[in-house]
Amino acid sequence: MATTCPRVHLTLPQRVIHRDPTLWDKPALFDPDRFLPERSKGRAKFAYFPFSGGQRKCIGDRFARMASVLALATLLRDVNLQPTPGKVPKTDPSVTLRPKDGIWLDLKPR
Repeated sequence: MATTCPRVHLTLPQRVIHRDPTLWDKPALFDPDRFLPERSKGRAKFAYFPFSGGQRKCIGDRFARMASVLALATLLRDVNLQPTPGKVPKTDPSVTLRPKDGIWLDLKPR
């Protein structure tokens, strides 16, 4: 008699893992330098997985990263971005984490 295994739905709590103080120094602080090679050494492979990973990884991962770097570089050569006073981003957790009402920034010419 053959036996079958039940299907299991597993969801990784990306928001929790990306803010885990056992994985990240000052996890709530915006610190892009934490991804520099010298500061990433020894960190678990999937401590940060904005595009998932493995066989189910988003096929647009590399394109999204490249496009965002190019868009920001183009924008930031002409303007400075500053948070809009009184507009604090609120999170809207869903399948992915997103800002509830967008992220408000003031653009100041250089």
